[in-house]
Amino acid sequence: MLRDMAIRLRHVGNEYFLSQEESRQATLAYIEIMEELRRKNDSLEALKNELEERVSIRTSSLEASNKSLTEEIEKNRTIQKELRGKEKKLLYAQKMEAVGALAGGIAHDFNNLLMCIQGNISLILMGRDASSGHYDKIKNIEEQVKSGVSLTKQLLNFSVRREQKFSLVDLNDLISETASMFSRTRKEIVIQQHLDGDLGFVQVDKGQIEQALLNLYLNASQAMPGGGRLILRSETALLSKDEARAYFVEEGLYARVFVTDTGVGMDEKTREKIFDPFFTTKELGRGYGLGLASVYGIIKGHHGFVDVQSRKGKGSSFIVYLPKATEMAVQSKIHPQGTILRGQETILFVDDEKTIIEVMRDILEALDYRVLTANNGEEAVKIYDSLKDEIDLVILDVIMPGMGGMETFEALKALNPDVKVIFSSGYSLNRIAREIMDKGCMAFIQKPFNIETISQKIREVLQES
Repeated sequence: MLRDMAIRLRHVGNEYFLSQEESRQATLAYIEIMEELRRKNDSLEALKNELEERVSIRTSSLEASNKSLTEEIEKNRTIQKELRGKEKKLLYAQKMEAVGALAGGIAHDFNNLLMCIQGNISLILMGRDASSGHYDKIKNIEEQVKSGVSLTKQLLNFSVRREQKFSLVDLNDLISETASMFSRTRKEIVIQQHLDGDLGFVQVDKGQIEQALLNLYLNASQAMPGGGRLILRSETALLSKDEARAYFVEEGLYARVFVTDTGVGMDEKTREKIFDPFFTTKELGRGYGLGLASVYGIIKGHHGFVDVQSRKGKGSSFIVYLPKATEMAVQSKIHPQGTILRGQETILFVDDEKTIIEVMRDILEALDYRVLTANNGEEAVKIYDSLKDEIDLVILDVIMPGMGGMETFEALKALNPDVKVIFSSGYSLNRIAREIMDKGCMAFIQKPFNIETISQKIREVLQES
């Protein structure tokens, strides 16, 4: 419209003029154009706002998705880390179980060898006094046998194959007693105790837990050759199902004991092997590397576990978990100690080792018993079947080829429900032996034993109604 009006402009002098009507129309046209521009601008502004809102919503959605994805990735990483940790612990537990079985087998065979040596020493020393020829040398051999027995006990502790005499023990008292005992040997070490007064009792073999604690104290002292602090702390810990599963134990209440030193600490490589039998950081000839392995086996045998935290140059902390007692334990019967006891009954001795049969026949005959022998379960059952009215006692080995101790015992029971049997083994009282004891076996004796011990055990069983 403005273009049409411009064509119709009239020239008056040197200026251009619009008529009044044309000026009015031009103003209206201008107003109309500006209104149109305003509407379009408003529309554009609305579109812009809508676009910004959509962008904002989309951005928030992407940020939420990204956060969720990040959290999921981190969660997966945590799960994978936990799985790797559990797999590592499982592999270690399996390795320790396999090595423990091997250690137990070695200890069993070694105890059989020691049994032959100890038996012959007992026979040689019978009727001799200190003035007899070579008496001191023979006694020295016997002391070396005792050292060998001590070594095999550590192996059996690690293998979790041992006789356990459970009783109700105040763990705080045991910690204090062992700490007091140890402090007398290492004056340069300051012992600090922070014991929970409400810790309560654990149902354990007191001697074995005492040994485990002393081994931990000794290990700590060796990490502090120039002296330092040994911090002992106890508390109650509640293990959840997941926490318990990670260490292959039952969930519930545990007594937790920290044995912490301010010593040299360990690197990761050493820490991973610290419970391995025969692993030691000491120089050659200064140790067997069985102390911590024995601790591991003892605590594992009590349905607990041991953890360790350490940094090079920052000391170490061994953390022992033992299930808290829920009921009173029955004290095991303590076998009397004394002199050699004799008798004139008939004893059937059963063992698959020829050398052990020979030495035990000599020992039992020296004790005035009539002795029958069998080198396997089948032969033992045949002898007992034909002479059961004459045989007063059977001494039975459990680990034998063919018919093992359990089968032999059951066969003897079938022939005579009241048969008296002493179970003998190079192992300590393990699961199989415990089953035999539960089925009515009168007693257990671990090889190697001396003549005094076996003479007392025989009289104890024969005189029991």
